[in-house]
Amino acid sequence: MVENDDVHKLKKVKSLLENIPANEEMNKYELQNQLKSYNIADIRNFEKSLKPEEKVQYVQSIIRQIVNLSIPEETSSSSSSSKPKPKPKVGRGKKAKVGSLKKDKLLSNARLERIYDYWQLPHNVSLPLVNPLNNGKSTPFQFYSTHNSDKSILKAPRLSITKLLIDNWCQLRDYYTIFSGNIKVSNAYMEKGSRHHAKLEVESHPESQIDFKNIDEFLIENVEQLKLKLIGSEGVEGVEEGTEITEELQSLINIDDGDLLAMDWCEKIVYRLFSLLTKGEAREILVHGYIRFKEKNFVEPMGTEVNAEQFEDSILVSGVVDLLQFSNPRNRSDLKMLIETRDMIKFEFNRNDDDDNDDSRSSIVDISSFLKEMKIILKDYNKKELALTICDVKSKTWNALPSYDSVLQGAKLQTFYYRYLFELLSQDEKFTYQCLLRNAELRGLDIDKPLSSLVVLKMLIAHYDLFYKDFEKLSNGENIGFEPYDEYITQEKSKENSSIKPYPFYLIFQMAEDFSFDDKKHESFFVNLEQYTLMINNNFDINQYLKPLLKVWKTPPTLRYFAARSSQFYRIFNDFVSDETRVEYHNSETDKIFKTFKYKYSSDELKSQIKQASSFWNGDLIPKPVDDYGKCKNCDFASKCTISLSQGLDKGENEHDYGLNMGKKMIGPMLCNFLSENGNDEKSSNRCT
Repeated sequence: MVENDDVHKLKKVKSLLENIPANEEMNKYELQNQLKSYNIADIRNFEKSLKPEEKVQYVQSIIRQIVNLSIPEETSSSSSSSKPKPKPKVGRGKKAKVGSLKKDKLLSNARLERIYDYWQLPHNVSLPLVNPLNNGKSTPFQFYSTHNSDKSILKAPRLSITKLLIDNWCQLRDYYTIFSGNIKVSNAYMEKGSRHHAKLEVESHPESQIDFKNIDEFLIENVEQLKLKLIGSEGVEGVEEGTEITEELQSLINIDDGDLLAMDWCEKIVYRLFSLLTKGEAREILVHGYIRFKEKNFVEPMGTEVNAEQFEDSILVSGVVDLLQFSNPRNRSDLKMLIETRDMIKFEFNRNDDDDNDDSRSSIVDISSFLKEMKIILKDYNKKELALTICDVKSKTWNALPSYDSVLQGAKLQTFYYRYLFELLSQDEKFTYQCLLRNAELRGLDIDKPLSSLVVLKMLIAHYDLFYKDFEKLSNGENIGFEPYDEYITQEKSKENSSIKPYPFYLIFQMAEDFSFDDKKHESFFVNLEQYTLMINNNFDINQYLKPLLKVWKTPPTLRYFAARSSQFYRIFNDFVSDETRVEYHNSETDKIFKTFKYKYSSDELKSQIKQASSFWNGDLIPKPVDDYGKCKNCDFASKCTISLSQGLDKGENEHDYGLNMGKKMIGPMLCNFLSENGNDEKSSNRCT
């Protein structure tokens, strides 16, 4: 007798559900016992009284019972005719055959393998809806920060803004991704998107793609020759390998994580915000903040005092704003502020040419004076005349918007996060200064460690017009004009055992054959260096901008210095952050914008999302399943996800064929409401009825 198709499907689901571990707690949820003793109203009241952990058991029990009640009893002949099943082969990355739903089904990808290993699950069971270990004590963030393929997260636990967009696709998929060790995946579309963003960045900021390879190789080789001379047959008397001088030479060219972060702050905060003021727009600007999961909010400035206690129990959240643009909302072509800024730079900083070229970077700017003058210029403007708009760029390989509303909504909320954090950083420069210092410290970095001379040279060559005056002040031990920084440096230098040591910037800028402690000769070194610098920046005059700095600096360049200058630049924009945000959709093949969405910033909407994200990452929220089962077809967890298995997927050419097209019959509105976060998702609830 041919088995009824629906019964056949139900049997398959039953075989899967049998592998969900049952326990004594589930027995009290027997459907038949409930229906005999209670009416529907009683059952509803009972469901409302369940605790979160009880609801999970309740849901799994109901699914199991519905399947069992729907399948007729099998005869002994049918069971006896079954053949022994071969032992399954488990292999990494292998795909199961189409239609295969054996209970010992192969794990089809690395993410599945990892989550099954971490959760200590047999390979033939479906994934539970929540972490089955530690009674829920291991929160998603705790696991994410201790089991992660990104080693930098293990070293410095933090989140990106995109990680807070928990409703962008599917909370349950994000939850499984976290507990699979957050294995990174990449595809051709993502790589194309990265290339498109890099192209836009270079168009706006050509200096960002300077290739220092030749200079790196030249300086590293020269330092090796210097070390050999100091310890070799022609060396200086009393200098041996491993002594302070040879170690100091090596430290001046070594580039560590602190140097890399300093380069980011130099390039993607200070220089980019300077470009925003002089050119009207800037790309790829860093923002960050500190979220508190328990309070479900971000750390904000509190009065005039800033202290470390404000940041306790908070998690670093960072992001990169794709585009910041200044404009006059009343007249987009009005460039009055930019003209005033360029004129001020010409007048204040002795520009020697009389042409109308808008390249303000040809003048040597004193940052303290520049910021002071900018405040005077901006005093005459308000948001109606000058607004700073936050914009996010999404790239597509064809002119098609995302198919799902949740993705469009996620893009909007992403701009809200950017706007909120940028405005937060612009409110109080002392608060922002502490935010940046904490950022570095959370990464395990020494904020007062002198930067590599090689890194300082790169900054000088790329942005001599912006940093030369400041580097000159540091070398002379002068104040830079930012009170918290200047006070710290003065107090620290006054201590008997000060941590601020002289910075021998000059040491690596002599050729080995000319090296001398007493009579420093740089001419032959300059001849060799100049051939490389001219290829990078032909406006950089070595004699004018490098030679005066070749001495022992009284104040070393550090992360603390860049935190000070970054906080001052953020502060300039406080009164001009627009309530309008934008999302641009670009065609990465044609490099054209095919759709732009404009949004009105809503702090209430963002606060609600922050609460949801905090609950998710702190383990207070049971992950909500997908809102559209079409998303399941490309999910790494679909073959083992109870939701996708029970709901079913129509078979298609490129889809996982693990689903059973019976979900609407199996799951009623009450159960579906629970799976959609207790009925809050009206759209999902309606779809299940």
